Amino acid sequence: MSLNQKIYWGMGGFALVVLLVIGIMIFGSDQEINGMTPEDVVIKYENALYQEDEKTMYELLIPEDRNAVDLDPSQGPKNSLQIVEGGLRKYQKDPSTIYYEFEYQKPNDPKRTIKDWIKVVHVPEEGWKRAYTLDFSEFERETQGIEPEEIEVKP
Repeated sequence: MSLNQKIYWGMGGFALVVLLVIGIMIFGSDQEINGMTPEDVVIKYENALYQEDEKTMYELLIPEDRNAVDLDPSQGPKNSLQIVEGGLRKYQKDPSTIYYEFEYQKPNDPKRTIKDWIKVVHVPEEGWKRAYTLDFSEFERETQGIEPEEIEVKP
């Protein structure tokens, strides 16, 4: 093997290692950004909804939805209700867009089951954020052909 071939093989190997590291960073199993995974955003927002914690809901919304809803970003929780049992299905559309189907028992009425469809996106400089609304028809259209992954709910 000539010197040029050795150099090309060395550069190719280095590029492969760099691409592997970048892939792990982007598609890592936990996808944690700023200390929060997309699943954390889903559960934390739903808990904030039942706790009437407008500050947390405001912080977890994508920027363009923050002004579209009437939330007081200075108002913290009014109670301590929390989701304790539920199932979460993850539909990863691309590295920065994830859809969830979240089915859980309502914290203030455990005999009632709630099903919610949620879109979480990565916002540069902010981390994972939730879209305010997502109707079922949009959820179906956007997740068509994507194999769901079952996620354990850890409130």
